[in-house]
Amino acid sequence: MAIEYPKLLDTGAGFSGSFVAETLRIREKERCMLREAFDNDPAAQIVTKVRSEEALLKAGALQSAIFNSANFSCIATDANGVIQIFNVGAERMLGYAAAEVMNKITPADISDPQEVIARAEELSVEIGTTITPGFEALVFKASRGIEDIYELTYIRKDGSRFPALVSVTALRDAQDAIIGYLLIGTDNTARKQIEAEQKLLSQQLRDHEHIVLQKEQLRALAERLQWVREEDRKRVARDLHDQIGQILTAIKMDLTWVTRHLPESEVEVLARLTESIQSINDGVKAVRAICSGLRPGVLDDLGLAAAIEWQASEFASRNGVSCQVSVPPIDLHMDGDRATAAFRIFQECLTNRLP
Repeated sequence: MAIEYPKLLDTGAGFSGSFVAETLRIREKERCMLREAFDNDPAAQIVTKVRSEEALLKAGALQSAIFNSANFSCIATDANGVIQIFNVGAERMLGYAAAEVMNKITPADISDPQEVIARAEELSVEIGTTITPGFEALVFKASRGIEDIYELTYIRKDGSRFPALVSVTALRDAQDAIIGYLLIGTDNTARKQIEAEQKLLSQQLRDHEHIVLQKEQLRALAERLQWVREEDRKRVARDLHDQIGQILTAIKMDLTWVTRHLPESEVEVLARLTESIQSINDGVKAVRAICSGLRPGVLDDLGLAAAIEWQASEFASRNGVSCQVSVPPIDLHMDGDRATAAFRIFQECLTNRLP
């Protein structure tokens, strides 16, 4: 019996978003082999194959839990930008059913075209090379290994718009070749509303007699905006770590169990399972990278000094430049909000250091 492989896998193994289709493919092949086993194999081997299929079904159920989360949109594409995965959160935010967009459009088609053109122009000036407006403009930095989190206006199916905070990660195979992209977004409406309030208050401050009092109000609003931003980052990072991270780990354990209990004669199935486990490992690494970019855990766990040293080390490793940090021997005692602000200032200093 011939097995029809998902189009997404034609680009090679290693796509962290492809473990869903990979498991489904293995599960279909297992069904075919199980049917043959009833005619040709001993009874003991049939029992092993039944248990293997049950484990794979459990892995599939765990995988589906990823797409039942409505807290964030998860859109995965192939190397050409065509959408391959469109989770429940994306459906809720954008109003499309997954079947309406998968294998049909790219994320650029649901983004504000003027913003995409503007981003392409900005990147062209920044990089010194022409960037074509479209999907390339959305993933160009990620394709070069640069962490990329930006704001973008998404367009819903009904034509309405909403601001989103989008994190983009390039997905690579075992040979480090790009085989797709993962775009994780959150609705940024609340933050934009606060920014609008801040802009209105700023205008009122210019005409108000009690400038001192209103400066204090503006400062409080700015602090509230910063707090909302950091809370959003922490929430998304926590959701990614707690939900997707644990699910990926459970899937890996199930697939490892299947690998250990299959007969050694099932060479092709074992090879496919090994590729799936490697894809899951890549997915875990991608989740950790996104979580660190949104909210480094070391800042909350070990404090500002350790977070600054960690960020300097990451910057040096990622960009291949020497970076030395001198931290006072005494502990830097700051409350959470001030420590976060100091850490973000340090991040901006490192970013501005790049040519």
